[in-house]
Amino acid sequence: MRGFSSASVLLALICLAVLSVGSNLRPLDIKTFHSLNRVGAPVVSPNQRLALFTTSYYSQAENKNAAFISCLDIDSGNITRLTEDRPGTVVTNPLWFDQDTIGYLKRGALYRQALQTDGAASVVFAPPVPISNVNYRANQSLLTFMAAVYPNCTLMESAAAKQRAAQRPDSAMVYDNLWARHWNEWMTPEKASVFTAPVARADEQWTVGRETSLAAMLPHTADPLTRWAVDDYAVSPSGSSLAFVVRPPTDNMTWSTNVDIYLAATGGGARPRLLTGRVGGAASAPAFSWDGQRLAWLQMETAGYEADINRIYIYTLATRETVAVAYDWDASPHALAWSRDNRALYAVVSSRGRNIVVEVDAATGKRRELTSGGSAGAVRPVDARRVLLVHSSTEAPADIRLLDTRSCASSQLTRANQDKLQDVQLSRAEDFWFTGARGDRVHGWVVRPYAYDRRKRYPLALLMHGGPQQASTQGFSTAQWNPNMYAGAGFVTVQVNFHGSPGYGQNFTDSVRRRWGDYPYVDLMRAVDYVTSRVGSVDRARMVALGGSFGGYM
Repeated sequence: MRGFSSASVLLALICLAVLSVGSNLRPLDIKTFHSLNRVGAPVVSPNQRLALFTTSYYSQAENKNAAFISCLDIDSGNITRLTEDRPGTVVTNPLWFDQDTIGYLKRGALYRQALQTDGAASVVFAPPVPISNVNYRANQSLLTFMAAVYPNCTLMESAAAKQRAAQRPDSAMVYDNLWARHWNEWMTPEKASVFTAPVARADEQWTVGRETSLAAMLPHTADPLTRWAVDDYAVSPSGSSLAFVVRPPTDNMTWSTNVDIYLAATGGGARPRLLTGRVGGAASAPAFSWDGQRLAWLQMETAGYEADINRIYIYTLATRETVAVAYDWDASPHALAWSRDNRALYAVVSSRGRNIVVEVDAATGKRRELTSGGSAGAVRPVDARRVLLVHSSTEAPADIRLLDTRSCASSQLTRANQDKLQDVQLSRAEDFWFTGARGDRVHGWVVRPYAYDRRKRYPLALLMHGGPQQASTQGFSTAQWNPNMYAGAGFVTVQVNFHGSPGYGQNFTDSVRRRWGDYPYVDLMRAVDYVTSRVGSVDRARMVALGGSFGGYM
């Protein structure tokens, strides 16, 4: 009888070990899913060596949310927790007051704390109404933030007006505009505005001065329910200029997609300057260059169309000139950040079921893809060569990575769910393409069930995205449509980016207009036929379709 070689015995032992490890893995269940840590966007320190980030999670044992701040050493990867980690304690909006002092929001107040674990914290600002999106510019000793207030009111006056409204014997409202309700919220007189406030620092005594609403200087509107509402803003590195995204009031806001960008001096006084007056579409994502000389933003050019392509506009403050760059690009970015040398923009864009980072030359529009698989976002430049970003994939929740923009190599700096997922099987997405409506190639992917055995038959779950001009991406969803939740329950899980989905050229996105009921339906049915005939292992008698919004309509 022929004996076994030592090499073959070793190989057999390795295979048995792998099988043993695999058999010990469990599926992703709902309790584990809801307990997962969620990593927030990094905030780079003034000396570009450290970054703050939040970690949030839900405690089922106490039925409470939690969020704490950690500090990441960018070069070493060392992580230090700075604030309390306890269910019921939620800390958000990390920022740097200086290299040794951080700030954050907690229970409605702005705190400051020395850069050390569980350091003593003190209140900087306790506003009478909730504030958000807080920034600080040390060279101007200036706070900027957003708050929803009543018409022409300070924060204190708005709080008093809300208290009087709460004492009314009724809750009746009169609407003279069809935009009476947006999603699940009724329109109220409180509208978001952007504020600045000076900060006086004298040793341990910090005082926040009277706030100024920059949007209050816009033209007056008679209807308090449809007046100006600020969506977002960006403040220049020097703190001298601020650009805010505002939805102007119209006679019928239900049908208007006009969203403008105004530029204002943070010192107030002069009326903000309208930068987008000649364009009727939606503007978004303002971003100042690091030298403060230019402002970039994303601009839709078609009025009344929410899924128009986003163009990149750049405004030069000194000359007041606006130019469009990369106009030939058949892609629609949804976030921008300037490179530290002010020569390029980092654009996050949907591309074939992924959110990737693309470097765009600010002068020529020349483009270079920096990432490929999974879903990237929250790009934060560190220096002329490196950026931090948040990245996830179908089989891995979001973590912070450090990307070298020259080599495109990246390293993972956080492992927020390593302990929670060490014994959990997460399946990867497997791409497939098929011929859909109009004879177009349509993209989808399948996630195989837990402990998949090709000899068995499994039920199929078809997860359909909303929109329809939205897209599923191969990132780790924290919502109910995470494919591994269904794969963990034993389903062959399928997602399809049917006609209308962005990431496949604007023509593909536009194609669903006035064809909402047929093109997506044809795509979905052909995707099911493709998976059941080509992928196999599907029990045709047990198939279910799930979706919300437009996905529910399908």
